[in-house]
This record gives sequence, C-alpha cells and structure tokens, in this order.
Amino acid sequence: MPMKLALLGLTLGLAAWGRHRVSAQEAPADRLRVMTYNIQWFAEDDNPQRLSNLRTILQDIRPDVVAVQEVQSRKALEQIFPPSQWTIGMLDDPREFQEVGIAVRRGLTLVSSEMVFPSPNLDYAFPGRRDVLRAVVRAQDNKTAVVYV
Repeated sequence: MPMKLALLGLTLGLAAWGRHRVSAQEAPADRLRVMTYNIQWFAEDDNPQRLSNLRTILQDIRPDVVAVQEVQSRKALEQIFPPSQWTIGMLDDPREFQEVGIAVRRGLTLVSSEMVFPSPNLDYAFPGRRDVLRAVVRAQDNKTAVVYV
C-alpha cells in the first residue's frame, strides 16, 4: 500500500506541475521541465484537429520530458513527438491500446525505460502493459532524473 500511495502522490504532483503554465522565458536554462499528459485513448488514426491541438499545447508549455498515458502505440506517439526532435520510450505491445510512455527532447538522453511491476501477480492492479514505466533521463551535464509514468 505505501508504494501505491507514493506513486499516486508522484502522479498528482507531476500532474499539478504539468498544468502550471509557465512561459519558456520564465524557465531557468539549468532546469528540467517535466510534464505529464493523459492523452486519453490517443490512436494512430486520431483526428487531425486533435493532433494539432496537442502540438499547440506542447509548443506553449515547451517541456523537456513528457510522461504520457493512454496511448495506442509508438507510431501514435511519433505523430506528436517527431523522432527528429524527441526520443520515445514505451512498452509497445500491439495487444494493449492504453499504454504509458515517455518522450524526451533531443539534447537529453533517455538512458532506460522499463516496467516497474512486470510480474503477472500484479495484473489485477496493472493489467497487460498498463504498468508503471520507470525512465531514466540524463542531461548533457550528466545529471540524471528518474521519472515514473
């Protein structure tokens, strides 16, 4: 139970941080801008207007790292986060439509991304690939951050 509460607290904290609109000029250059975004059933063939709206939000907030939830696949994410500008980490299982993932802006390194609870014993809480994703991100100065999605 303490682990679930800690993860809930982290999720709520990141959600609040992601919703706080700060212009790019206000963010110090040595800070990592992290955002979380439940994209709600984002699919490979989603509405073009929705895709445009998502891109506009990202342009306005200008995050370095984006933790995403409810995404169909890597291909769906690449519509929002072009590989020329972002590195994507996710457990892309074709049988799972609501996966979690992470997008890391180029200039930072996505060192790793992996499931936290891979055991089938926990499928009641984290069915299929809707597990918690643990990602390690490294900046150019070799500082690292661990992000849980």
